[in-house]
Amino acid sequence: MKKCPFCYTKNEEVARFCVLCKSDISIAESASESVVDMELVVDPPETNQAPNPLKPPEPALVKPPEPPPIQQVPPPKPVVAASAKLGRSQNFRLVVLRGQRREVDYPLLPGPNIIGRSDAKPVDVDLECQEDPKRIWVSRQHAVIHVADQVSIEDLNSSNGTYVNRERIFPGQKHPIVIGDMIQIGGVQLKLM
Repeated sequence: MKKCPFCYTKNEEVARFCVLCKSDISIAESASESVVDMELVVDPPETNQAPNPLKPPEPALVKPPEPPPIQQVPPPKPVVAASAKLGRSQNFRLVVLRGQRREVDYPLLPGPNIIGRSDAKPVDVDLECQEDPKRIWVSRQHAVIHVADQVSIEDLNSSNGTYVNRERIFPGQKHPIVIGDMIQIGGVQLKLM
């Protein structure tokens, strides 16, 4: 397990971003049990006095329990087809907000649009030129955007996950998206237009 150096959340060994604060933890060391991680149990001092029934007992010093894991699956948004909302056919596109080449448009065609880095398998949205070659976080086939009556995105079991409006989406589940949603693929941030 890796421990985030900023919020101290335990993350999986292969994670590059903290699941809680989204900080870069690729350089964080693996967490090992230390004095901070161990429970502190103190025996109450022995006294010769009888307990006072009116005074509440002193609490023992123990490590508080860890909070339950954060539910990361938000309820689905009601989605109206953009073409029906605008009364005309809609051409969707992704605009790069953060990456090596900002303001680049990637048009989305009806059907599945695979996002990733071009390699042996072709992709529709190639983000290879958007990342520093020394720090590549986009998987070869990272995610897919389905354009139909409604637009949805699905993570293809990528190494670093896919985020919609800072919420991680889980692999194999189609997550509806609408115009204006922010999508994070590795170190590249895109906006659906």
